Amino acid sequence: MNAKRRFVLTLAVALICQTAGAIRYVDQRNDSGSEDGLSWSTAFRTIQPALDVASNDGGGDVWWAAGTYDETRQYEYFGTERGSLFIPANVRVYGGFSGTEVEFDSRNPDGFVTLIDGSQSLAGSAAVTVVIMSDGTTLDGFTITARGTQLDNPYTAGGVLAPDVNVTVANCIFEGLEAASGAAGELRGELGGEGIEIVGCTFRQNAGGSVLSVGRSVTISSCEFFDNSGTAITAGGGPIRVVDTIFARNVAPSGGAIRFNSATIHVENCVFAENSASEAEGGAISLANPRAGKSASIVNCSFYQNTAATNGGAIFAAGQFGEGEFTTQVAIQNCTFSGNVAGESGGAIYFDTVQSD
Repeated sequence: MNAKRRFVLTLAVALICQTAGAIRYVDQRNDSGSEDGLSWSTAFRTIQPALDVASNDGGGDVWWAAGTYDETRQYEYFGTERGSLFIPANVRVYGGFSGTEVEFDSRNPDGFVTLIDGSQSLAGSAAVTVVIMSDGTTLDGFTITARGTQLDNPYTAGGVLAPDVNVTVANCIFEGLEAASGAAGELRGELGGEGIEIVGCTFRQNAGGSVLSVGRSVTISSCEFFDNSGTAITAGGGPIRVVDTIFARNVAPSGGAIRFNSATIHVENCVFAENSASEAEGGAISLANPRAGKSASIVNCSFYQNTAATNGGAIFAAGQFGEGEFTTQVAIQNCTFSGNVAGESGGAIYFDTVQSD
């Protein structure tokens, strides 16, 4: 992550922690026989009790010590048992601690890996969703995985489900997740709310119809998507912002890195390298399924060696006429294209009935 962004984010988090109530602690190594979560020495050994206590306090912070947390979990969502970890409203959870820190700034998520593993959390089987987030929550400093999720399960949302809420996901790694849609997560911001912030996260080696499914007021910044099978980001609704993010070696039938369906989106300062649409159009980006009033802007981005089986090696944009006006408006400004290849037309860019600038 950009050093300046990491400093600003860390400072903001530290200020939040200083103004919160009692911090609750989680450390699976606690062998004291006491678990009230008020100190590292009396930390909860499993996750959900700490979150529930923080919720009963009206919200607050939970610090997790490094380790693999793969216990069985019970949480039912819309009539489906998911084996999920549930983060109640206004609870902020942070990983990356050794288990001795007294200052938030002393944590190190890279050095003290805190893994939330959903591979067996649903009664010995993989979780349908590893983490479900409520409004006003934060998930920061974790690695999230779940091996063995069924790709054809229509209820699967993979790593994180955040429906119609305002949340922050920061400094997390999502890997080895599978889902029919949204392997790493399905996140939709609340209409008229502050929306969803995804900052400094890495998405790698996930598989599904899409890796991250987003909609309604979502900002993705300083992230990395690489070696995923399935479109890295599928976006609907909007506004959606993707900035300072790298997409590399992602493969999908169409739109290897990003596929926008009827979304208002802005992409800026991003790099797209060696992404592929293996069956159709848009090696890096596919703009399709237009709707009146939606638009796309792609600014200061670089596209290198992306490929498409049909049209638009780097970018494919398709629209249609509606009552005499274009329903899709696309602006591409100050972008670099090199070595992109299309099987049919538009090695770099292919426009099909769109209004472009």
